[in-house]
Amino acid sequence: MAVAVESAEEGPDLRDDVVGVFDRWRQTITKSLITSGIEEARADELAMLVVAGFEGAVILSRAYRDLAPLENLRDEVHRLVDAELEAVEVG
Repeated sequence: MAVAVESAEEGPDLRDDVVGVFDRWRQTITKSLITSGIEEARADELAMLVVAGFEGAVILSRAYRDLAPLENLRDEVHRLVDAELEAVEVG
């Protein structure tokens, strides 16, 4: 996260590398959701939410020295994906 936001003006700009990593995570999650039956556009939205949520949860977990933010994110993502999969099955 720090590299993505605070790339130094002097020296290498690492933001493109960070974006590449985020894109690979997002694409991997999107493909998995599509394979599970979720529509492509919705899968990509969920994947972006997961990546953003994970990054935020890591920051909070480190700040609080507590895994609860990561655990909460995991639980919420499970509920959200389960609801999406149920909607696919019903639809």
